Amino acid sequence: MDKKIINHCNKNDNNCMESANLQDIRINQESTLNCKAAAALLTLIQFITSTIQVLDISLNLIFKIHLFIHYEILISMFTLWTLSMIWLIFTVLMFAGIIFNNDILILSFILFNIIFTFISFGLLILLIVEKSYIYSIFYLLFIFIVVLLTINYSWSFFNKLCNENII
Repeated sequence: MDKKIINHCNKNDNNCMESANLQDIRINQESTLNCKAAAALLTLIQFITSTIQVLDISLNLIFKIHLFIHYEILISMFTLWTLSMIWLIFTVLMFAGIIFNNDILILSFILFNIIFTFISFGLLILLIVEKSYIYSIFYLLFIFIVVLLTINYSWSFFNKLCNENII
């Protein structure tokens, strides 16, 4: 009789443990979805910003190429265009990483964003020191903040994927 009661209690404990584990899994999935949504939204903002930047630089190169007397200006414009294209490509890769939960794509995007953070911070300091136009400073400050937030949420999303053993 005692064995039946003990077995019944053990079964109830196992059921309680399983339901607690299921609740933990649901909470983890909800927090992963929140990080995934935030990372996707910030990546979308980066995509829009980088697309506008590529179009702006491309139009400047097309319409004003005859005005560039000094090669230094032309080289700097091509450098900015190349950097913007790389940023655009990595943003598209991040979308693929978020959609398919691919760790390599997410990590490469995070690494590029860390490098891009240093570049944008340096450009921001340069614009402030050179007393450039205020809209240029605010634009670069906006890019800097978006990149930092994207790194934060992308890293959180990646960690949650690792904790859930999805990747």
